[in-house]
Amino acid sequence: NIEGTLGPVSRAVGSSPLMGVAPAWIRHSLATAFATVTGLAGAAYYKDSLMRVWSKGVLTTSAGVAAGAVVATFPRGYRPKATKRKPVRGNGAGLLQFISIAPDGVCTVDVLIAAAGTVDFDFSFLAEQ
Repeated sequence: NIEGTLGPVSRAVGSSPLMGVAPAWIRHSLATAFATVTGLAGAAYYKDSLMRVWSKGVLTTSAGVAAGAVVATFPRGYRPKATKRKPVRGNGAGLLQFISIAPDGVCTVDVLIAAAGTVDFDFSFLAEQ
């Protein structure tokens, strides 16, 4: 039965952003040290039908934060199986920074971010399998 086998796959691919359906973004619950930069993309995430989690947003920190500061936590089903380290842009300690996403969903900055520094929170990773 081709429909029974391929039907669910076809429907999943057909409803993915890859096929023109707009994603349903979920707002990040940010740690208190961070806020979304007014007028720029709000901090949000979604998971596509291929199990890839996408994050977006431009964040700022008024007082600055040390390396290892928590930015946000991804909920179950939106977490990587192993820690992921993703390059992001910002104007903290350098132009290229890194964000780490742990298997428990905790997302941290890997470098110091100066007061009024920003971080482009744009990255993706494969969700836990």
